[in-house]
Amino acid sequence: MRHDIVTCVIVFSLSLLPRTSSFADIVARDLDNVSVGGQWQLLSDDTYSIQPGMLDLDVNQDGQLDVRFEHGYRRPPLYFSTSAVQQIDFASQTVAEVLTLLGSIHRLAADSVSASSTDEDSFEANQSEVANALEIFNRIGYQSIQGARLLAGDAGKSGITSSPHAFEVAAVTRAPYVGATIADIRTAGRRATVSTNMQSPTIAQDELLMINGAKVQLYAGMDTLEVIDRINEYTGLSHAIAFPQGTMGIVIMSDDWGSRSEVAVASNLTPGPTTTGLPDQLVVAHGANVQVTMDGGRILEGDGDTVVVTEGLASGLVLRILPDPTDPTKTIERTHTTVTLLDNSPSYLLFPAEQNQSITISYPRINTLEFGGTSSLGAARSLSQLDVTSNSRARDALIVIDAAIDELNAFETEFDLIRTTYISPVGQIFATSLLDSNESNMTLDLQLLAPGTAVDDHLVFNDGPIDLALSEDSDDGRFLGFRLSTDSEKYYGWISFTLDDEHRISLKQVVYESSPSRGVVVGSVPEPTTGIATLACVAAALTALRRRDRMNTTNSGVVV
Repeated sequence: MRHDIVTCVIVFSLSLLPRTSSFADIVARDLDNVSVGGQWQLLSDDTYSIQPGMLDLDVNQDGQLDVRFEHGYRRPPLYFSTSAVQQIDFASQTVAEVLTLLGSIHRLAADSVSASSTDEDSFEANQSEVANALEIFNRIGYQSIQGARLLAGDAGKSGITSSPHAFEVAAVTRAPYVGATIADIRTAGRRATVSTNMQSPTIAQDELLMINGAKVQLYAGMDTLEVIDRINEYTGLSHAIAFPQGTMGIVIMSDDWGSRSEVAVASNLTPGPTTTGLPDQLVVAHGANVQVTMDGGRILEGDGDTVVVTEGLASGLVLRILPDPTDPTKTIERTHTTVTLLDNSPSYLLFPAEQNQSITISYPRINTLEFGGTSSLGAARSLSQLDVTSNSRARDALIVIDAAIDELNAFETEFDLIRTTYISPVGQIFATSLLDSNESNMTLDLQLLAPGTAVDDHLVFNDGPIDLALSEDSDDGRFLGFRLSTDSEKYYGWISFTLDDEHRISLKQVVYESSPSRGVVVGSVPEPTTGIATLACVAAALTALRRRDRMNTTNSGVVV
C-alpha cells in the first residue's frame, strides 16, 4: 500500500512541473450561438430591400476585430417593386392554372384512347369537354400578363426586318407570337400631290396661293427655291410641303400619307410664264393607303403608310412602310420582306439604377395556338387542333398535349428559380477578413474546412470573402479555419457555426492555439486527460492515507 501511495505522489509532483503538453495552449471559447441574419423590409418608395445582418468578431480577444460575418450583404442591394413581385406571382399562377387544365384534357384524351371504337357518345362527350377546357385556356391567357414588363412600365415590342429600307416595326399593341412572318406590299402608300411647272426662273408679280385653306403670299422677284421656302413656312397651317420638280417645277404634297391626306391648291392668277403655274381654280388631290398581304393570307388595308396586323400569328404587329428613296411622294412598292418578331419576355430591373442589372424570364403568350407539338404523322399540331373523336386521333392528341405540358413546365421552373433566387427572403452569407487596424498588426486568413482537417503551416488559405453556404455540413456543424499572422508569428484555429433554412448564421465556438506555429485539428477540443487522471490519483492516495491513520489509531487504543 505504501508503494502505491508513493507512486501517486510522484505523478502528482510531475504534474506541478512547467506544462509542455501539446494540449496545454489550446483556447476554446463559446460564442453563445450568436445569430447573424438580415431581413426584408418594405421601403417608403414601395420597394422591398434586404437589410444586411452583420457581426464583427475579435477572435483572440486582443482588442482588434478580425473577421466579419454577413448575411445578405454581398448580394447587390436588391429592390423589387411590389408590382414586379405581383407580376411574377400572377404569371406563375397563370401557368399553374393552364397546366391543371391540360391535365384534365390529357385525361379526356386518354379516355378516348381506351374507349370502344364504336362508342360515338363517349368520343363526342370527351370532345365537347376538351373544347370547353380549351376555351377556358384561352380566356385565362387573355387576362394574363403579356409582352415586356419593366418596373418603370411597359417596354413594348421591337422587331427586325430582312429589308430595313422597306419596313419598320413601329409598335406592337399586344404581344405577338415569336417567329417570322412574310409581308408583301400590294399597293404603295401615296401622298396627295399637286405639281406645276414655272416657265420662268422668277415670278413677275405678287401672287396669292390658297393651300388647304392657308393663305400663302408670294412676291414679285421670287425664284423657284424662294417660292418653295415660302410655301414650307406655312406647313404648320396648310399641312402641305413643297419640293422642287426638276430645275423649274414645284410639287406641293400633303405632309401625311394615305387616303386621309389631301392637298387643295388655288392661285389668284391665271397660270402664265411669269407665275407659279398653279391653277386659279381649286385643285384637290388625295393620297392612297398601303395594302399588304401577311403570310399569303388576306390583304390588309393600311392607314396611310402603316398597316396593323389584326389576325393570325402576327396579330398586333404594326408595320410602317418607309418612303421610296427616289420619290418622296410615295413609299416603296412591289417588295416583300420577312419580319422577325422578337421574344421580349417580362424583364424586371434591379435597383439601384447605377448597377443596371435586370432579370429576364420567358413568359409565354397563353393561347391554344401557341402550344403543341409534332403529331404521330410528323405534322405540327397546336392545342387548338385537338381532336379526341377516335382512338387514333386521341393518341395523336396525347402527343400534342404532352409537348405543351413539357413547355409550360419549363416556364414554371423559370418562375420558381427567379422566386427562389431573388424574391425569397434567403440571403447570401459570407465571412470576410477585416483589414489591419491601428490597434494591431495582426491579419487573419480564412478557409472552409471539413472536420478532422489539420490547420497548420501546410494549409493553403483563400483570398477574398468566403461563401459560408459552400461549407460542408456535418453532424458537428460547419467549420471555418483561420490563421492569425503578425510580422513574425502565425497562430492557427477554427470557428464552428451552423446555418438555418434561410441561411442565417449561428456562431458556436472559436478554438485556437495560443502558442505560435502550433497546429490544431478542426472540430477537436482536447480534454486535459492527464490532469484529470492526476487529480484522481491524488484523491485516491489521500483517501488511503486517511484510512490508514484511522486504522493505526484504533489499533493503538486496543493495545493500550
